[in-house]
Amino acid sequence: MNLSRFLSFAAIACAMFWLAATSAHAAATAAEIEALRQTVESLQNTMEHLQERHDNEIRQLQQEIETLKHRDAPPDPELERAFADVLDEPAPPPPGVAVTRPDGRISLSNYLDISANVDIIGKLHTNSLRRTREYLDVRHVELGLSGAVDPYGRFVMYLGMHPGHGHSHDHGHHHDHGPASFPRYRNPAVNALANSLDRLMNWYWENRYWHPREHDHDDWELDVEEAYFRFDKLPANLQLRVGKYRASVGKANPEHLHALPWVDYPLAIQHNFGYEGLAGVGASLSWLVPNPWDHYMLITYEAFKNDNPAIFAGDSAANLVHLLNIKNFWDFDNQHTLELGMTGAWGPNDGRHGSSATWLQNIDLTYRWRPLDRGLYRSFLWQSEAFFVQKENRHGDDVNPYGWYTGMEYQFARRWSVGARYDFAQWPDDKRFREHNYQLYTTFRQSEFAYWRLGYRRRNPNFGSKYNDNEVFLQLNVELGAHGAHRY
Repeated sequence: MNLSRFLSFAAIACAMFWLAATSAHAAATAAEIEALRQTVESLQNTMEHLQERHDNEIRQLQQEIETLKHRDAPPDPELERAFADVLDEPAPPPPGVAVTRPDGRISLSNYLDISANVDIIGKLHTNSLRRTREYLDVRHVELGLSGAVDPYGRFVMYLGMHPGHGHSHDHGHHHDHGPASFPRYRNPAVNALANSLDRLMNWYWENRYWHPREHDHDDWELDVEEAYFRFDKLPANLQLRVGKYRASVGKANPEHLHALPWVDYPLAIQHNFGYEGLAGVGASLSWLVPNPWDHYMLITYEAFKNDNPAIFAGDSAANLVHLLNIKNFWDFDNQHTLELGMTGAWGPNDGRHGSSATWLQNIDLTYRWRPLDRGLYRSFLWQSEAFFVQKENRHGDDVNPYGWYTGMEYQFARRWSVGARYDFAQWPDDKRFREHNYQLYTTFRQSEFAYWRLGYRRRNPNFGSKYNDNEVFLQLNVELGAHGAHRY
């Protein structure tokens, strides 16, 4: 066999092998298609059977429902007695409303909120007029009661108790008490100097620098700090308070002492209103202003008795103090907010129906940063206020003191924060005398109901370095019972 014949035979063999393989593959493909067709037909038959059974069950249930509709249920004596007992019971009263029991006694609902606050402070205090002293005091005890009186309003009352200091809290500077009282002279310049020295010594007498019973806390004093009825269901976004309340002057004055981020009120509030701030008996009407920009604007008008002796009439009050406050709030995003408030007030400072009066202006600015993802652990607060007073005097020596403060607080952990505050304030009787106050502190919030505050405070008046105060303090504040949320 030559080479050409061998190649021809090999080609014929390969062709036959290819044809055989192609035929086998075609046969396998046809078998698979037939198997798939049979499977689809089986599934289709199964679905038709299930659909038919489902339709039969639906028809059977509909027949049973129709039968039950026309059948009277047998009476159940126990069930009927239970329904009768429920229908005989009176409707439950709204939260906080007093109800009369069948025996004639009156009981309050369980929704009455009762709270107590205890403020304890220890100080290491030194100045040049006294030796270094250290003492521990229960500075303030507050009892709060609040609850819904009826569906239209709520009653709020706070009673404050604090140790007496053996002297009156009258800050009117009437110069009828104190370590010295200078006579009056014919020379106007000498008389003015005597008046200034008299005010200086009396003011420091009342600020407990020279008082011999500074820490003689034998008696406790009880004050009604707030007691008012609040109408919540008034039309046109109005809210009314009637009674005694803290005046809406700025940002710090409406707060209670324990709710402040600092250990005390700023000097501008202490000098102009007294150590406990400005409060009065009267009425307060607030209006949440509607606007198309969805911007928070609250306008408050207040009229209250002007018995504050520092800048108003005190016990000889004849007319009311009129106050107007406008508060704006901007929520820039989920982290940054800004609050701006402006206040104006007018009231007589004598008993002669406004022959001499006091004008007061206040502006407050508060910035807060609190991120959503780290709000429990990081936050920053910057709060500032300025007070301007124009106080007329029937003797002609009008005074126009002013004061301001700024404070910052940074929260660096869930329960820890640090802060600082600077104060400047002139005296309401003589603006030539002024003070500076510096305060550094750190706060540890043990829980929602208790916090510790350790800090340093320095008061620096302008009339001599020997009057400087240096103080290290440790504050413990404990809240018991229910308490409402503090202002944002």
